Amino acid sequence: MPNIQEALNRLWADVSRFGPPIPEIRLPMLGDFEVPPPPPPPPPPLPRSLLDDVTDWAAENPWKATGLGVSVAGVGLLVGYNAYLARTQFRLHKRYHTAGHERRQVVVVLGGDHPVALPLILALEKKGFIIITSVTTPEAVDELERAGKGYVKALVLDPFEPATIPIFLRSLASTLSHRFPINIHGDPHASPATHPFVHSVVSLLGLSQYSTLTPLEHVQLQSEYLKYFNATHITPLQIIQALLPLMRNSPSRTRDTIKNGKGRKSIVVCVPAVDARVGLPFLGPSSMSAAATLRAVDVLRREVRIAAATGGAEGMNDISVVSLEVGTLDIPPFAGRRLLDYDPKEYTKSWTPSEKLAYGPAWELTLEGPGYNFQRKAQKVDAFVSDVVQIVSYGRVRSVSFCGLRLNVWSAFDRMRGGRYAVGSGAVTSFIVSHLPGALLDAS
Repeated sequence: MPNIQEALNRLWADVSRFGPPIPEIRLPMLGDFEVPPPPPPPPPPLPRSLLDDVTDWAAENPWKATGLGVSVAGVGLLVGYNAYLARTQFRLHKRYHTAGHERRQVVVVLGGDHPVALPLILALEKKGFIIITSVTTPEAVDELERAGKGYVKALVLDPFEPATIPIFLRSLASTLSHRFPINIHGDPHASPATHPFVHSVVSLLGLSQYSTLTPLEHVQLQSEYLKYFNATHITPLQIIQALLPLMRNSPSRTRDTIKNGKGRKSIVVCVPAVDARVGLPFLGPSSMSAAATLRAVDVLRREVRIAAATGGAEGMNDISVVSLEVGTLDIPPFAGRRLLDYDPKEYTKSWTPSEKLAYGPAWELTLEGPGYNFQRKAQKVDAFVSDVVQIVSYGRVRSVSFCGLRLNVWSAFDRMRGGRYAVGSGAVTSFIVSHLPGALLDAS
């Protein structure tokens, strides 16, 4: 290998010395150049907006996005419809009261000295009705009439004294011939063509509670309970019996009121929800009276409806019979008028030794236990007043409060309730509990 390399070198040297000259070959040369700098880094991505996130979520969940869109559109239409309806009702109400209209529709409120009566009376007066209410004492007459603006007339009726019922009815008939407002000067009697007429009856007498917790075995049926039953059950039904012909025998006036924007005539009977539906231990008198009143209202409502469907009396078509089950409201306990005024501890002194032995431990547990001392968050009395005013004005509850909004109740759903309404904390719960099996209720 070294010999070959040496021979080639010698050959190249001889050719270069003795051979022809080799032409010079020039190759193009690269000029001066600079190395370009590296490219700049890419800009940071723009921050994503809420719209981008919503768009990506909608692309990933098309069915959920469609359902959500339909729900939002439905709520928007519902709120807009309620606002439109409220404006329409306001215009009709304003037109009705600014056309020189003279009030003629009378609402008879039984139990005007109950804690919920005063806000209800003032709301009905503001709505455009004449209110004739019953109170138990003459002192309450001036107090209620001064609270109104001349369209509130108070009459004395002691529901614990049946002898005062005819006097109340005669005073009521005389009041229907008077001119309102009652605080104006001049002739107090109105002309027969402008006499007021009974449009609605609202009974609050059933909301009065019995005196104290007591076992049914110890209740004095002929003295204590009979007086309580007369006050909360028989007295309101007697007055409704007397006023029902007056409400039925005015078909032309009924047509006029409906034409002028007012609803059907109504009979509204309020009862305690828990007493009427459940029947708790040691609340026998209140539960028996409330349950009897609720069943009587159901019977009257069905009689009025079947008479309207088959009879010839035109006025029966325009009467609604409604029961309103009242739960806990933010007012003092339902004690507009109580039968007895004993201290619960003192009342047990009249028990027999056998009754104390049998019911004493359970009675003390009920009175002092957490269930009795637990105070449910009460609903505002405005909800009760609103429902009653709607029933008196339109014959039914047309709107309910939901999340601060007034939502209209469809008439089909209203028919399913059958003239039974509930208001106040615990009222709907009592309705649901009353449909549980009896074994569960008895065990509790």
